[in-house]
Amino acid sequence: MGDACVTPNKSEAPMNPEIVYRLRTELADHLPSLNRWQVSGLAVACAALSLEKHCSLSRMAEAVPELGSVNTVRQRLKRWVQNPGIRVEAVCEDWIRWVWSRWGMSRALLLVDETKLNDRIGVMMVSLAYGGRAIPLVWRCYEADQADAYPAQGQVLLVYGLLARVLAVLPVKARPLVQMDRGLAHSAAMLRTLETLGVDYLVRIKATARFTPTRQPSYVLREQLTPGIQRTQAGRLFTRHHQVSGHLHLLWEPGQSEAWCLFSNAPELSAARYALRWWQEESFRDLKSGGWQWEASRLRCPARMERLLLILAVTYAWMLALGVHAFHQPDFLPRADQGRYSFFRLGLRYLRSLLLTAPHCIHMAYPFAPPWLSSSA
Repeated sequence: MGDACVTPNKSEAPMNPEIVYRLRTELADHLPSLNRWQVSGLAVACAALSLEKHCSLSRMAEAVPELGSVNTVRQRLKRWVQNPGIRVEAVCEDWIRWVWSRWGMSRALLLVDETKLNDRIGVMMVSLAYGGRAIPLVWRCYEADQADAYPAQGQVLLVYGLLARVLAVLPVKARPLVQMDRGLAHSAAMLRTLETLGVDYLVRIKATARFTPTRQPSYVLREQLTPGIQRTQAGRLFTRHHQVSGHLHLLWEPGQSEAWCLFSNAPELSAARYALRWWQEESFRDLKSGGWQWEASRLRCPARMERLLLILAVTYAWMLALGVHAFHQPDFLPRADQGRYSFFRLGLRYLRSLLLTAPHCIHMAYPFAPPWLSSSA
């Protein structure tokens, strides 16, 4: 779906305190790791962010004058982000369990990626692919402008830890599909780690890798890349003691600037499935310049950034859920307009409409299993 820009007049859509109360009730029911006051602060933050579309705490406070003076609300939000008593890891476990309970499908597509905020903060994130976007599930923040500030366990173990936290919450029989780009996946250690976790994976690797097809001579991938190529081969990736067995996909479709070199441990997966990894990039854009203006945050403390990201993630998923609901409302969205907006943009539009016309209908339920989304996705 496209991302047509929609900016309704903020002053025309006040946030009814009753809505914040309903948000608080929903959050308290599903995030038991938060105490009463922490839940209340999160509800206020979600309401303010959904209106202001900017993660500056001052601007968020200005968006909800119905909830108190600007200084009072700003201080409340500031204390929430600074509060070390908010155990983000525990809350993320609650969050994963909540999202999965609304998923209603047998398999999840987990997207692993790393992003930076103005070279100050780095973030490694595991997200759930959904409706053209990705819902953040767990994350780790760290200083990005100092080489010695990177998590001591290194990239492979960092990813392992995040994925293990997600898998610990999912049902034992749920075998997710994991995707990641070549910046993370081009490593025998990373691929073996994914095998150890017991997940299927479809990842992109660099064209400099060497591949040895079954009962055939080895070759460097870039030597075989020509426009129009579509090849799948079983064999071993990398060389000597670092070899990993699986299936290689080489795909260079018309219009692509370069080929996809993909590797998987699941022979039934097609190379085309990798296109869903782009949903993570769209999600990062929504969290940043296209939505919550995450990169404008002045926070430099990784722990505080992790708590701010919890606010962003919960509110983002709320907007996606509202967007899915709006998509099925013909009175709100004519059929001719169904392809114009992403679920995120549609959710923002729908929230503003309900604030003006039917605030009693606003809820924070998460229906994450639209009927058109195949369970195999």
